[in-house]
Amino acid sequence: MSSALGLPKPVRETASVIYRRALAENLLIGRSIEGIATSAVYAAARREGIPRTLDEVTTVARVERQRIARAYRVISPLTSD
Repeated sequence: MSSALGLPKPVRETASVIYRRALAENLLIGRSIEGIATSAVYAAARREGIPRTLDEVTTVARVERQRIARAYRVISPLTSD
């Protein structure tokens, strides 16, 4: 997904950290793994200063835009560090 969006390796690593934190804090319960992973990529891109729109992310993801937005709202407190 990050390759399709043209995101560099640091963004992938940040997304991985965000996803693992969400997993550790049990934020995946009742949510799709793909939705959380996609929103982690979206959040990591924003955090690293290479933002992509939700529409751009939705075109390369297998998740609906609304699910990505909901998952982002759940994990956004994890990205404020």
